[in-house]
Amino acid sequence: MDELLYFFHRLVCYFKKWSIRRLLKRFLLEQITVETSGGTVAGTLIGVGSDYIELLEATGDRVLVPLESLDSFA
Repeated sequence: MDELLYFFHRLVCYFKKWSIRRLLKRFLLEQITVETSGGTVAGTLIGVGSDYIELLEATGDRVLVPLESLDSFA
């Protein structure tokens, strides 16, 4: 039974990430602000990976934000 619960938990997590990634891809090459558990990051969304997003800040720095730490974005 524990294996079945684990399977469903992983399946739900996968679909949550898939939905968020799909939504974020609509904002590729646009300026966004991301709220994370570690603070706020703003920049141009230049990449959406399987478990992270990549932002290019105004300073030229690239920032990788794990989807797990993503609270919201605008």
